[in-house]
Amino acid sequence: MILSYSLVLIGIASVVVASAENTPEQAPYAVLSKTSVYEIRQYDKQLWAQVEYNLPKTTDFDTSGSLGFWPLYQFITGSNNRQQQIPMTAPVVSQLLASSDPATQIRRMAFIMPHSIFRTLDLVPIPTNSEVKITAVDDVKPFACITFNMAMTNAQIIEKEAALRQAAATDGVKLVTDPQQIRYQGYDSPWVPLEKRTNDVCIPIL
Repeated sequence: MILSYSLVLIGIASVVVASAENTPEQAPYAVLSKTSVYEIRQYDKQLWAQVEYNLPKTTDFDTSGSLGFWPLYQFITGSNNRQQQIPMTAPVVSQLLASSDPATQIRRMAFIMPHSIFRTLDLVPIPTNSEVKITAVDDVKPFACITFNMAMTNAQIIEKEAALRQAAATDGVKLVTDPQQIRYQGYDSPWVPLEKRTNDVCIPIL
């Protein structure tokens, strides 16, 4: 695990160096409305490279990202049928999925494919790692998103989700209750100081 995490940090460092002169492309969206707590966003359709992996239920959100990040990083740096280099984008999306085992959780991590390069699914190269799946995310429901800094820990995402739901309810905005549809979005590498990191918790609107 230590070796794997070290390799991931090396990979992230490579991404940071490669993008030092260019800000990573961000997934496009329109801001439909904004309050002091959250904003409502309409995202464009997205293409994801994603992996799903099992973790103990007690695993903190901020300590296990290497399991998902590494195969996705390999994919965008050439582990695909075209050996194509794909620019890193932001944010990296995570979701928590239901598990039949009460002692485990299923984590999904996704890299959003650059909208400027890939407009349709058939244009994205095929991963050589069968665990990496390419999928079109074309559910265009708007999202209510709350943004925060520091690390994306379990305590943080619980606190921010509660604040988002309370503020939305006060405004009469109805959010989905299915936790599997929540997106946890991180924009920065581990080298960015905690107080300067940007994260979102985004929940679809009914």
